[in-house]
Amino acid sequence: MKNLQAREFIIVANEDWRRGLSEATYSQRQVAEVPVMIVVCANMPRSERRYGVRAGLYAIQDATASVMNIPAHVRPIALIAVGYPDEMPESPPRLGW
Repeated sequence: MKNLQAREFIIVANEDWRRGLSEATYSQRQVAEVPVMIVVCANMPRSERRYGVRAGLYAIQDATASVMNIPAHVRPIALIAVGYPDEMPESPPRLGW
């Protein structure tokens, strides 16, 4: 029972879907503005086989799941923004020791 691949990845490039994800994540602007979002999901039946009852701890992002019509057994656990910033802000000064 080693590699059960209890994760699934959904690539979201559609602007309307990213806007919906932005609303589901409390209007985080960067979610709507990036070219691509990767939604990392836990496949609950596979997770339960590996982690037992603890698998439920990983099923957090219900709002995201409802926006994307993700099946009930697949729960989003993380969003990864992919892209480049429009501008490069200056780095804050480092603390000297």
